[in-house]
Amino acid sequence: GMAPAGIIVALTGQSMSAEARAFGMGVFFAAYFFIATPAPAIAGWLFDLTGDAFAPIIFAAALFAATAFANIFFRLVQRRSEARA
Repeated sequence: GMAPAGIIVALTGQSMSAEARAFGMGVFFAAYFFIATPAPAIAGWLFDLTGDAFAPIIFAAALFAATAFANIFFRLVQRRSEARA
């Protein structure tokens, strides 16, 4: 699995004006799939490297944790920009 797409897409939509949203979503999905495409291969490589099925699970958990941290970072930046406006 990959990071929760609903959260990511909602935040992406919030971060752009309506005029820039189509281009921004294209850039976002390119970056998203740049990470999502090799993720299963990386998980398999981790399993082959360690021989332990827990290593790919830790990798998946790290991807989910990265989503949570990115959400927190986004909200902090969003609050700062709202305070300045």
